[in-house]
Amino acid sequence: LNLGVEASKKSSLIIRQLLTLSRRQEITLVPVDVNTSLRNILSICRNSFAKSVDLDFRFVDIPVMVMADPVYLEQVILNLCINAAHAMTTMRGADGARGGTLTVVPDIVITDSDLLAEEPETARAASWARIRVIDSGVGIPEESLARIFEPFFTTKKDEGGSGLGLAISYGIIQQHGGFISVSSG
Repeated sequence: LNLGVEASKKSSLIIRQLLTLSRRQEITLVPVDVNTSLRNILSICRNSFAKSVDLDFRFVDIPVMVMADPVYLEQVILNLCINAAHAMTTMRGADGARGGTLTVVPDIVITDSDLLAEEPETARAASWARIRVIDSGVGIPEESLARIFEPFFTTKKDEGGSGLGLAISYGIIQQHGGFISVSSG
């Protein structure tokens, strides 16, 4: 009976994720301070990530306000942090040194010519909230960079990745009128 209940919960989660991916899940936009969401995520990361992952969450002294669904905003940040932690632990392989630093930095950026060149959509607003998630992990192969937001694409074959985390994050950010970018070096 317990197995059936757990399978139902997992199925329900996958269905919610697919609905989010297809943008059929309703979002409720309310004013959210990004700092508050980051504090919630930091608490989760402290309690669940390997101790070899140093958490460097930086907070700003002023509120970084966005109109967002707080649950979905935190889901995106947590997905990015989980991927970063995996890049520093399980993705290193059995003989690689495990660990590194996960840095999360919120800030407010002003739309200027450099930002417009990078993200033309930023012309819609004078300023944007930005959350940078930076890790010292293995990096993403050049040939995979263009595909990481595709549904079911994963480089975690042996670690059981579903390939939905980044695709769902991308969909949520788009639904909120934002954008997401990645670089690996």
